[in-house]
Amino acid sequence: MMARIYPGDGDARHGTDNGYRNLRCRCPECTTAHSAALTRERAKRAPLAFWDPRHGTYGAYTNWGCRCDACRAATAEQQRAAYAARVHNRALLARMTES
Repeated sequence: MMARIYPGDGDARHGTDNGYRNLRCRCPECTTAHSAALTRERAKRAPLAFWDPRHGTYGAYTNWGCRCDACRAATAEQQRAAYAARVHNRALLARMTES
């Protein structure tokens, strides 16, 4: 089983990307370090070539920073679907709590 750290336990790995990724800590310091590490990783990536098959996907928009029309459309569609799912789930929950 993988080790886990907890906020306030005095572990020196708090506030690191390692604490977030490998030790499953979700304290604000580890979360901030993880976010900063992802930002640095994305900045290092080369832009997608126009022929890359990942164009037109939500992943290309979020992970690669592509803002071509196809990637924007894919992201808009994903966000519409996520919104519809949230609305649907809220309606179901409201119906369940009424009875």
